[in-house]
Parts: sequence; structure tokens; C-alpha cells
Amino acid sequence: MDNLNVIISGISVFILGEIFVRFFLAPLHKFKEIKGEIASILLFHANNYGQEYQNIQNILGTEGGDERAFNERIESAKMWNNELSKASDETRAVTAKLISVAEGIPFYGFFSQIKVVPSKENIIKAKKHLIALSNSFSANQQLTSADRSTSICKILKIEFMNE
Repeated sequence: MDNLNVIISGISVFILGEIFVRFFLAPLHKFKEIKGEIASILLFHANNYGQEYQNIQNILGTEGGDERAFNERIESAKMWNNELSKASDETRAVTAKLISVAEGIPFYGFFSQIKVVPSKENIIKAKKHLIALSNSFSANQQLTSADRSTSICKILKIEFMNE
């Protein structure tokens, strides 16, 4: 009978441990990973936020000049627009992941009260800043974009960006 109690106790401890890991630790770990991904995107695309899409119509409207140089300008503008579009898409995708991961954390209110995760209000603020950042591809948005990036880092407590 003692062996049976030991086996049942061992299985119970294993099951409880798995429940704890899968339902509590794994979502919190995933949240930390998404913070890292946000930091990576903010740093990698910092030179793109606040830049303006190239208007290919303006290039097409120019007269004269070397045809090869003209074609190079068009290709350069297309590549630039693709980079900006990629930065915008990646920022929106990481925003969606942030919301998805935050929604997947059980007892979110409890974890935010003990400061393990930001409050729901701060997640919503970060989401708004990230979406605004993904939309900030127009002239003279550099300072606004830098302020948004700083706000995102403060809200989500991304520490290494300010070093």
C-alpha cells in the first residue's frame, strides 16, 4: 500500500507541476519573449519610423535625363517603399502578438497587481502607440516616432533600449 501511495503522490506532483508550468509560467515566459521582439523591432526599424513613402508618380513625371538613372531612381523608390511597408507590417504584427499573449495569461489582474506584467491599461496604451508608430510614415514624424518608441519602452518596461 505504501508503494501505491508513493506512485499516486508522484503522479499528482507531476500533474500539478505541469499544470503550473503550462498555465502560469509558459504564458509569462511568452510575454517576456514578445517584449524582446518589440524591443528588436523598435531598434531595427528606428531609422524607418517617421520617413515618408516615395511618390513614384513624381519620379515618372520628371522629364529628361539618362534613362538608366531614371530607372534606378524608380527601383530605389520601390525598394524604399517596400522597406517602409515591411516596417509597418512587422510593427502591426508584433502589436497583435502582444494583445494575443496578454489575453492568454490567466489571472492577468493578479499578475499585474504584483507587477509581474503591466496593467491592462498600459497594454492598451502600448498597443495604441505601436499602431500609431506603424502609421507614422509621413514627413516630419521623426520626433513623434521617437517619443512613441520611448513611451512604449517605459510602458512595457523594456529596459535595454534606454541604455
